[in-house]
Amino acid sequence: MLPATTMGRDLLALDAALEELARIEPRQAMMVESRFFGGLDIAETAALLGVSEATILRDWRAAKAWLTQALRKAS
Repeated sequence: MLPATTMGRDLLALDAALEELARIEPRQAMMVESRFFGGLDIAETAALLGVSEATILRDWRAAKAWLTQALRKAS
């Protein structure tokens, strides 16, 4: 298990990355928050955001790649 300080830093980095993503791709940030924190599945997220499931799948791949890169820069 990670020490609390490491987990705290990771959460702060994730929060900062999500805020940046929300500035450049608001729908992707909402989708990540809905799926990751809200526990919604693909269909539920698509309905919530008013887009197709295919769009959610594309956004999910793009957002994960962007967040991975942003978090690597932060560490």
